[in-house]
Amino acid sequence: MNFAKDLKLLIKSYVVFFTVFFIHRIVFWFQFHDPKSDAALSLKLNSWWVGLRFDVRIITLYFLVGLIIFALVRSSIKFSTGLLNKDKSKNEFLSNKNSLVQRYYQKFQIFYLSMGLLFFTTVFWVDIGNYSYLEERLTSKIFALLASPDIALGMVAQSYPMYIIIPALVFVIWLFYFVTSKLIFSDFSLRLKSKDELKSNDTPKSFFAIHQAYNKKDALKFTLSFFIIAFLIHSKLSQYPLRWSEAYFSKNHYLNQFALNPVQNIFDTYKFAKSSFSLESVKEDLSIVKQELGLDPASSDLLVRLQKSNPIPELKDVKNVVVIMMESLAAFKLGAYGGPLQTTPNFDELARESLLFENFHVIQSGTAASIFCFITSIPDLNEEETASRNPLVVDQHTMINNFVDHEKYYFIGGDANWGNIRGVIKNNINDVHLLEEKDFKTASKTDIWGISDLELFKQAHQKLETLDKPFFAFIQTAGYHRPYTIPRVTDGFEMKDISDEDLKNYGFESKDEFNALRFSDHALGQFMKLAKTSKYYDKTLFVVYADHGLRSYNQIQLSQFYKTNFFPVYHIPFLIHSPALPKNLKGSRDSTLGYQPDMLPTIQSMLGVEGINSSFGLDLRSEEAKNRKGIFLRGSGALPVRFFDGQRVVSSGIDDNMEIKSFKTENFVEQLKSISKDSYLNQEEEITDEIKAKARIGQAYLKTIKYKLKNNQKSKVGHEKIEDNGFSSVKN
Repeated sequence: MNFAKDLKLLIKSYVVFFTVFFIHRIVFWFQFHDPKSDAALSLKLNSWWVGLRFDVRIITLYFLVGLIIFALVRSSIKFSTGLLNKDKSKNEFLSNKNSLVQRYYQKFQIFYLSMGLLFFTTVFWVDIGNYSYLEERLTSKIFALLASPDIALGMVAQSYPMYIIIPALVFVIWLFYFVTSKLIFSDFSLRLKSKDELKSNDTPKSFFAIHQAYNKKDALKFTLSFFIIAFLIHSKLSQYPLRWSEAYFSKNHYLNQFALNPVQNIFDTYKFAKSSFSLESVKEDLSIVKQELGLDPASSDLLVRLQKSNPIPELKDVKNVVVIMMESLAAFKLGAYGGPLQTTPNFDELARESLLFENFHVIQSGTAASIFCFITSIPDLNEEETASRNPLVVDQHTMINNFVDHEKYYFIGGDANWGNIRGVIKNNINDVHLLEEKDFKTASKTDIWGISDLELFKQAHQKLETLDKPFFAFIQTAGYHRPYTIPRVTDGFEMKDISDEDLKNYGFESKDEFNALRFSDHALGQFMKLAKTSKYYDKTLFVVYADHGLRSYNQIQLSQFYKTNFFPVYHIPFLIHSPALPKNLKGSRDSTLGYQPDMLPTIQSMLGVEGINSSFGLDLRSEEAKNRKGIFLRGSGALPVRFFDGQRVVSSGIDDNMEIKSFKTENFVEQLKSISKDSYLNQEEEITDEIKAKARIGQAYLKTIKYKLKNNQKSKVGHEKIEDNGFSSVKN
């Protein structure tokens, strides 16, 4: 029974592959599962059940490809064997040829299986590293790293023990070759025979081995096996196959993420990344978004309007703007928000002298995406790569150019080719001076990200001191990022020890990370000390915000609502400081719900700067901001939309007929100000018409954002005529 032999070898191969998948799923579970989680056992078991079905699907698809390839090769050999049977010399030639093909064919089979095991294992390793930093399974965004492989590999080399990882990888390669040779190809000795020793009646006992044609019984079994394979891929006894939405079955973020398979996740998110929207397809969505922004539904389809100004009289002499982007400065780790470890005394002191928007958020994680959103006030939903890496969307209108009398400066401690942010900066900000690592001759490189934050602040201060005209400056820090390097020159900074228990309880993965945050805060404090002695301080509005936060698993300070709905990443500080701020704003907190597109409209309005706004942002001090129903946050997987109204998160798919989930809390801005969080709600809500309406707003934002990304060019925005309170313009 030839098919029985093939089936036996197929099952042996399948068992090996499934074992590898299962081991990595166990590692993922114990690495990231919170043992204190209150999730029910039934939910945990369901997460495993869905995840294993995804694993089986991927393995089966890989074997199906192998089946097709091997069957085609086997058929070609059987065809050549039957030629010219009466021609003895020809038969001898074909016999020798087929012996060679059989010999190398088996080697190819070993190669196919071992490389498959190696590929999947590599994906699993990268997936674990990705989740440890972003709390998100691997998606198509991994392709963005291919655009800057030198930086990506450099960060990995400086952040992880490569002296262990590289030997481990070599060992894994050898192990997989050994496993496929010994366990799957049991007749290993046959593979060692020469072509002369390989007799015509020798049939290698290999995966889909070369042999005579199947008989009728074999054909029947093969057909039955095909239907079994189809079922394993479909994975359900229903019309529709196993889909992403089934992984998002609970309010526990980790269990939903655990259920996914990274290979399938990459494929599915890549399909979503290719979706785009035309003006005709988003007409209704634009109307919804305009209503949210307080615009006339008949106004510009490009959202172009005059940014209404609401200047603060005390700031009339303030002409300069310094925006400081602090890397990974999650709100929950700041003392100003209730963080108990005093990691950020300088930021906390600055907050006591400033206006702090305490209910402020980014749309998503990722530094390049965050920078793009700040400059354009449009969220980066360019999924297969960041928008800064996409030449089709690099041309964008920016409100920074409304500061027409200002010199523009952008300071970065590393190379601006990273993420291709050079293109976004130079192509869109008029006459900008971009200063990067190579321009700072007196500062030495600290790690892959360039010079230290402390040196970057010094260099920026020295340059700003020389300027006589008003300026708009952006300073991009990078120190609080793997590999968490503390430089040689620290200007008085001292390392601090911390217990492993406190690290675990308060969201730090290591002492290096803990001290990197402290040093980043120290560098900010040193800059503000220098600024307060400068000639530009009294005439400058200082803005401090974070590109994104950081995930946290075990932070005992955080409520379940905060943790399970990704707010450790979303929730960031937005601080505005000036010595000219009126007394009622110094040390004040504004709890208006806001997000990153609101930054430039708010800054421009406070300083009374006139100009065009073509974005999704609002002045946080305006009635429109206080009256909107919520903000758009980027979800993941089958639920790419998250709409946050301040007290609930409504997650949904792209369309109305897709799944909707809603989780409610209370007193969101108070949840970081005390240690005991047991009293705060994390309640899954019934999907009412009100919830559906909010999901619909989130869906409208997503579609409109993706449309706007490709329709916010300076030329298009500049040619929109605006008539608002007597203002008419076609300027860029």
